[in-house]
Amino acid sequence: PWRCRRGLHPGRLPCSHADRRQPDRLGETARQDFVKRILDKIGTTEIFYKIQQKPGKPLFFGKKDQTLFFGLPGNPSAVVTCFHAYIKPALLQITGDQPQAEHDAILVTPYRKKSGLTHFVKARVQGGKATILDKQLSYQMDTYAQANAFVVLNEEQEDFKIGEKVRIIFFYNYKDIKL
Repeated sequence: PWRCRRGLHPGRLPCSHADRRQPDRLGETARQDFVKRILDKIGTTEIFYKIQQKPGKPLFFGKKDQTLFFGLPGNPSAVVTCFHAYIKPALLQITGDQPQAEHDAILVTPYRKKSGLTHFVKARVQGGKATILDKQLSYQMDTYAQANAFVVLNEEQEDFKIGEKVRIIFFYNYKDIKL
């Protein structure tokens, strides 16, 4: 588990209010029934489970008292997606750090997907322009070496055209980036 840094930074929550556990693959579909029984047994309240996104649909989020539980999917790419979209913002909020600023970029590569799920696709963003990278399948982890952000493609839309404004989530906190 992460250690409390109480007293090191002004504005941080006391340990009793920021009990953070190390992320685990709790949301992995094959293990969910087992983990769900344990979380129910200890009195965890389910906030959500199985969200409409790709990758990372079997994400679980629950709470018991002041402790947050994130159950991550088993696929490595889904874990990275869920970390950047959910866990990192939660940790920043818990520790009193500034949330990562939201950004938009202009799409320079077209993309097509089925409707019904929000897609987080690996991209390279530079100068306010987002290039969606090849190799988007979740087992193709080498694309992360080129990517610096996710382009977030909304659930209802199927075709994304060059010149369209899209929301992005940077992998790092780019405070000084010029968009």
